Formats: sequence, structure tokens, C-alpha cells
Amino acid sequence: MLAIRDISAWAKRCWEDWTTKERPTYYEVLRAGGNAENLRLRLELFVIEVKIKFPEYATEATELVDQVLKALRHDHGGHRPEDKVPNREFFATPEHEETMLKLRERWYDTEQLDKEFWGIRLHHEKGVQYGWMYLTEERVSQGLQCLREWLEGRQANPAC
Repeated sequence: MLAIRDISAWAKRCWEDWTTKERPTYYEVLRAGGNAENLRLRLELFVIEVKIKFPEYATEATELVDQVLKALRHDHGGHRPEDKVPNREFFATPEHEETMLKLRERWYDTEQLDKEFWGIRLHHEKGVQYGWMYLTEERVSQGLQCLREWLEGRQANPAC
């Protein structure tokens, strides 16, 4: 009987700890994962469209996107961000709580992501995803410049 009381008290403490601390909701974690996946898909789509419409920029676009994706995987312990963010088992332990909060901060805010990757155009002004159907050379140069700036900013501030 003593063991059951101990388990019950432990479960109660865990529940109180879980419900009283400020944690992102399941929806927020899921949305953060969706935003991370959207970024990866938009980067891959950018490379495909550049290869089709402007092959002279294809090599540079491929290299820059590969470097950005590699840097993002490095930031998340070798995993793709969208695989790490919604992983509930990963966040089941208290020691991963800080990581969960940082990942939510990093990927939840679509406005911040749009500013960070301004040349890729992840979302339309009203929050609707933007397609690359009418890719122009100007947009290609903006996308490449955006990726260069992101990589340079990351090298200048490795704490990001």
C-alpha cells in the first residue's frame, strides 16, 4: 500500500508541475512543427523552380539551400526541425522542457520566420501560403541573397 501512495503522490506532483508551468499547448507545438516543415518544403521547391526556369542559378541555389538545411539540422541535434518539434516523447522529461520552449519560440512565430527568410516568401501577407508559379529572375536573386544573408548572420552570431 505504501508503494501505491508513493506512486500516487508522485503522479500528483508531476501533474501539478505540468499544469502550473507555462508550456506551449499541443496546438502551438504542432503549428511550430508545421512551420518548420513549410520552410523546408519551400526551400526545396525554390531549388526545383530555379533548376527549371533559371538553370544558370541552379548550382548556387542548390548549394545555399543545402547549407541552410544542414545548419538547421545541426541546430536540432542532427534531426530535421519538423521531426524534432512535434515529438511528444522527446518532451516527456523535465530536462527537455527548456528545449521544448526554445523550439516553440523558434518555429511558432510566422512573422519572425517571414522576416528571417524574407526572400523565400513562406506566407502571403494574410497568412496564406505563397506559390512560386510566377518565379522571376528578381525573385531568384532575392531568394539567393536572403539565404546568403541568413548564413552570414549565422556565422557572425553562432549562438543563434
